[in-house]
Amino acid sequence: MKRRPLLMARIAAAVIAACSVVCTVSLPVCSYVCTYAASNVTEAGAELRNHLRAHDEKFTVTFTGSDIINDTYVDRMFETALAETGRGTDGDYIRYGIYSLGYAPVVTNFRVSGLEFSVVYTSTAAQEASLNNAIASAESQLALSSKNDYEKVSAVYSYITSHVTYGKSGETELFSAYSALVNGKAVCQGVAQLMYRMLTDAGLSCRIIPGYGNGGDHAWNIVSVGGKYYYIDATWDLQTKPERYSFFLRGSSDLDEIGNSNTHSLGDWSNLDPTLYSDYRRGDFFSRYQLSTVAYSKAPASQASPGDVNGDGLVDSNDATAVMDEYASLSTTGLSLFNARQRAAGDADGNGLVDSNDASLILMYYTYASTGGTLPLDRFRATI
Repeated sequence: MKRRPLLMARIAAAVIAACSVVCTVSLPVCSYVCTYAASNVTEAGAELRNHLRAHDEKFTVTFTGSDIINDTYVDRMFETALAETGRGTDGDYIRYGIYSLGYAPVVTNFRVSGLEFSVVYTSTAAQEASLNNAIASAESQLALSSKNDYEKVSAVYSYITSHVTYGKSGETELFSAYSALVNGKAVCQGVAQLMYRMLTDAGLSCRIIPGYGNGGDHAWNIVSVGGKYYYIDATWDLQTKPERYSFFLRGSSDLDEIGNSNTHSLGDWSNLDPTLYSDYRRGDFFSRYQLSTVAYSKAPASQASPGDVNGDGLVDSNDATAVMDEYASLSTTGLSLFNARQRAAGDADGNGLVDSNDASLILMYYTYASTGGTLPLDRFRATI
């Protein structure tokens, strides 16, 4: 489940309301964090980002420039504040960490001289400090700096799916990356936010995708590997072994090809709040983040090693299990779980089919190799 933040009325209506009561409003002294005055919208957006990144709950951004402070100005301010910077703590991490947000104009001499913000986050500043330590520990354990892009995604995806369970209560923090990693449970928004944070920290281009899953609000990710973007949905692969992942690096045409009850839909992004989600509403999102049409393959079919379905360099029981899953899917739904390379590798006996005979051959070869056999599988099968 994805929680869409609530916003107060747009600034034009708020100014009218403010002026109907009082036309000179002093900046608060104690209850709000007061800042230097921004001379233009870029400075205002950068200041807003600093406050949101720090999880400040009440603060004021003031203005000294000659710009007219209206809805357009506020939209541009948020665009700057929520822009992708390559930092895991910016961009979508901030956007999806906001539970609700309100702002009201500070009016001086009939002019908006500042905006007072009141924000509720899915986690507190103290919780974010704990999360930073947990993420540093996880990233050190995964040794991501020594891995290529595919290996980074695989390592982070495996870490998150094995350490997080789905949370079903109504607690606000379940929507946070903090709850996902520190508490070990979260809803889809928290899982997607953690995925974004760790993959962006690792130097990859990643975004959170808002949409619907099985008819309800849902969030998942896209990530760039090898110059193309792929869908990943760790929430629906939680507590699943890697060889049975259904939503790892899938393409736009085969995201839901597995044939189970879980289905994705982007929905109508024009219904998203225009202030926080303008980046999705512009209409050019997928021209900027071009998706592969098919699932990721580490190697073309011509480079497939017979029996090594998961591409880890081994032929073992995991590959046999994957073949049986593929055979079951083909037999019951007619849908393939494999990409071209996996199909070539899964056809262990070379008869053009992927079935139980291939799984049996893989297990036989696994026993042979485990006891010191050195022949490759394609030569081993000629001996039986």
